[in-house]
Amino acid sequence: MTAVIDTCVIIDALQSREPFSADAQKLFLAVSNRQFDGILTAKS
Repeated sequence: MTAVIDTCVIIDALQSREPFSADAQKLFLAVSNRQFDGILTAKS
């Protein structure tokens, strides 16, 4: 499976913005563990 990840999700994970940071970090961990492929948008 492949998911398109919006730039806002990246910012949520990197800046620990609540209440979204925990879910955003879980998403990136799942991608790094190769549970699915993540594609980042070039322009948002």
